[in-house]
Amino acid sequence: MSVLVEKLYSFINILSFETRQGRYLATNNKQSLNTTLTLVIISILTLIVILLQYLFQNFDNNRLLSWQWVMNREKILSILPIILAGTIIIYQICKLHVNRTWILLILLTGSYLIGVVTWSSPEIMIDSARYLNYAKYIESHGFVSFLSEWGYAVNAWTDLPLTPLIYGALFSIFGESRNAIQIINTLFFSASVYITYLIGIELWNKKTGMYAAILLLAIPFLHIQPSQLMIDVSAMFFVSAALLVTIIALKRHSTSWSILACFTIVCALITKYSAWLVLCSLITLPVVFSSHKITEHTKQKIDKQLIIIVTLTSSLLSIIYYLYHPVIFNQINILMEYQLPALQRWQESYISTFFYQIHPFITLASITSIFIAIKRKDMRLLVPGVAIFIMLIMGINRARYLIVLFPMLVLSAAYAICQINNQLISKFITGNAVMAALIITLCTNINFLHSISTVNIKNTGIYLNTLSEHGVAVILLQQNQTTINPKIVLPMLDYFTDKKVYTLYQTPEINTGYTSYRKDSPTRFTWEINYPYTKTNLNELPKKPVIALIASEINQKIPDKVKTLLLGYEPDRKFEISDKVFRFQAVISLYRYKGLNLSTG
Repeated sequence: MSVLVEKLYSFINILSFETRQGRYLATNNKQSLNTTLTLVIISILTLIVILLQYLFQNFDNNRLLSWQWVMNREKILSILPIILAGTIIIYQICKLHVNRTWILLILLTGSYLIGVVTWSSPEIMIDSARYLNYAKYIESHGFVSFLSEWGYAVNAWTDLPLTPLIYGALFSIFGESRNAIQIINTLFFSASVYITYLIGIELWNKKTGMYAAILLLAIPFLHIQPSQLMIDVSAMFFVSAALLVTIIALKRHSTSWSILACFTIVCALITKYSAWLVLCSLITLPVVFSSHKITEHTKQKIDKQLIIIVTLTSSLLSIIYYLYHPVIFNQINILMEYQLPALQRWQESYISTFFYQIHPFITLASITSIFIAIKRKDMRLLVPGVAIFIMLIMGINRARYLIVLFPMLVLSAAYAICQINNQLISKFITGNAVMAALIITLCTNINFLHSISTVNIKNTGIYLNTLSEHGVAVILLQQNQTTINPKIVLPMLDYFTDKKVYTLYQTPEINTGYTSYRKDSPTRFTWEINYPYTKTNLNELPKKPVIALIASEINQKIPDKVKTLLLGYEPDRKFEISDKVFRFQAVISLYRYKGLNLSTG
């Protein structure tokens, strides 16, 4: 009897095990089906997002890379199959189990390569002329003269000096090398990716940091910035570094880190005025750290580091204020009374910035993070959240002014994505955002940048480097479609050529007729900055230079005075790419003296 009971009990156990196994398999199959369905939906959404961006491209009023300019029917039809293939590739990549160290190495290398790919782009913003002038001044007169004359002999406009100092140092070491500028800016970009990763770790965990770093590559507008002689990427780097070092100082209760935090904060403050707003995130750190259950002894340690940071930072800023307060007040006055009202005509919508220039997955995830943080009472989201909030309520919506904010935006987006329990799904969302952004950059944005008129300046400079003449004398004709000072071409041409640049002649209209209008023009600075280029007479030069005639239109009427200057010269090469997007056009014709052997050399 006992044997029979044992066999019956054993049979029941077997049935029970098989039942549990069946339930486990059924549950597992259901989860697998749900995951597959979710991945398919995400793939479809990735395609739908691109289609919606194209169909409603009129909402993108970005002043540099609007979809109205960079995208057309042929391009969207060619991109959709690439996006579809990209989702399949991303799915296969997401299934791989790769060591986090390798992922980070690939990420940093990839971010640098993204910058390198855009190096062939021309300088697309006239503001680059200012930064070139600053760097050239440092190269010629030195750092001491630059700092003492900042805001006086050096017209500082509304710029701050740190990045110009870096560019000037590069010019002093390597000469006027565009490659040196692009290398350092691309390093700033890659370093910002790494710092974003570290901030994510310090605030949350490695997973959040990694997703945030990856998402920083899902911003098409950011991809082209490392190639430009601008200050936005360096400002993003210094602001992110200041936040990271301050967090570490408070978490580790380290005096040495606190001292370093002071210097990084000051560096960030002297890169760009919009950086001041993002650095308001620092005031949330005491709140964030006090929200955790900490002992009174730990609180005292944090307070000590805060005192060190505030005291040293205030001391350094007091010295800067004492030395430069007239310049700072003048710049703030220009910002408040002129630039903000004038730039209203150049505004870009939030839809344009956050749903076209930034991949919409980032924006939607960032919005979602607010509700998640409120539900979980997670005060840490205040760190990126306050910076985002301040920039929004200030009405700052131009994509270029928001570059310093991008690490904060991707941190909040990564926080939301990390709440997804299924790691394959979170990886797939992130990967698709990056993939789509890269395709937009490689297939549309870069091609567009090579089709605008400023590419003529770059191509002219490169060609001039192949000629035997030692200088180029520039004749400037009036710009017929814009109030931009035509002299802005001079530093931009100088940037691309090794030849000595002279001004030979400019039409009288350049100096008259703009006075009443340009006072409230967004391009007023082009009239007020210094142009350190010698005005010359051809007879004063020991050798005949190349003459560059710069007009705003193909077949623009040439004044009789200019025709006289061209006597003895013959046409050599024309650079006539023009576009219907920007009012400023640079159509360039080169002339060489007939008595020369006109072979290039």
